[in-house]
Amino acid sequence: MNGNPWQETSAVTAEYPPSVADNQWHMLTYVSNRPKCQIYVDGVLRKEDDGDDDMPEETRWSIGQEWDSSPSDEYQGVLDDARFWMRSLTAEEVAEVFKGDVDLAHNPQPISGSAPDVEHVPPISWSAGEGATQHDVYFGTDELAVGDADASDVTGIYRNRQTATSYTPPEALAWGTGPYYWRIDEVKADGTISKGMVWNFSVGDFLTVDDFESYNDVDPPDPESNTIFGSWADGYATPATNGALIGNDTPPYCETRAAYVHTGAQAMPYLYDNNGKYSEATMALAGTARDWTRQGVAELSLWFRGESTNAAERMYVALNGIAVEHDNPNAAQVGAYEEWVIPLQTFADLGVSLTNVTSIAIGFGTPGSTAAGGTGAMYFDDIRLYQSRTAP
Repeated sequence: MNGNPWQETSAVTAEYPPSVADNQWHMLTYVSNRPKCQIYVDGVLRKEDDGDDDMPEETRWSIGQEWDSSPSDEYQGVLDDARFWMRSLTAEEVAEVFKGDVDLAHNPQPISGSAPDVEHVPPISWSAGEGATQHDVYFGTDELAVGDADASDVTGIYRNRQTATSYTPPEALAWGTGPYYWRIDEVKADGTISKGMVWNFSVGDFLTVDDFESYNDVDPPDPESNTIFGSWADGYATPATNGALIGNDTPPYCETRAAYVHTGAQAMPYLYDNNGKYSEATMALAGTARDWTRQGVAELSLWFRGESTNAAERMYVALNGIAVEHDNPNAAQVGAYEEWVIPLQTFADLGVSLTNVTSIAIGFGTPGSTAAGGTGAMYFDDIRLYQSRTAP
């Protein structure tokens, strides 16, 4: 699929995965797995919801339009390779289908089309194609040139043949630059070369505090476990005084519904209960992540949304236990994602050492309070540090 499958024409588009209007080919996969249905974009789960599709009784199928819209009312682009399976595919099988030609390199990191921060770009990496023993690396800022180059290139796009499945560009990938384009051709022992697709990424103009993308649904003590409630400490162990609960009760533990995710595939679900207590969730920081002066950052940004039915409770962010309150007392009732930008100097003026930020907390109410209060559901995403940021 190439183009923009979700034109911004109605409110319902907010319920779908982010548009892929970048004039690149993407694979969209819909899986009916009663009682759930899932939508994958490029082999990655982007939306899961309750579904009651009864496939044997469907008499009409449409691709790229709403069920009740006129033909070709929504999608603008081209389609290719539409396939149907007689059973529901697993997430692993969808990922395998996305690989397509098994001889090609796949699973690019950074994800093609993404904009990781400057501290999380190099090295770039990939998964080897089947039977590949070496890899021809191409890298540059001209998409067509990267796509057309071969091993005879003398312009610097061809970066030589290697056995490793990662590569660190020697040039500085500076803050807020790009896009950069890259390609991996797989080389087999007999010399056969499989030309790869062109991937791209840009370097973000921010540092990531937490984007919630790395968390998984593997429970401890499994060594692969990286659950959101393993990083964000809430009131689960102290429910009498702390009414915050992070994560869903059952997988997926992070929020994956597109309307409740700001960017990427996951956000943090947050329940608060301030009836005779306050609510606070805290993430500890370590190493260089504690220095909130690096790269010249000056502002903290986070995106949040609530529900109109939430109780209006004071929302705050605390660094090292020192809080700054949102200026909207009804912020918890905002029903669409909104950015909150806080100058870091505000925290410094309150006594926070910005070179040693040991923790960040998000809370509702007043710490230590035993007053009567209300409940609600919140969602947070993209906690970042910027050099300069103007909230939209």
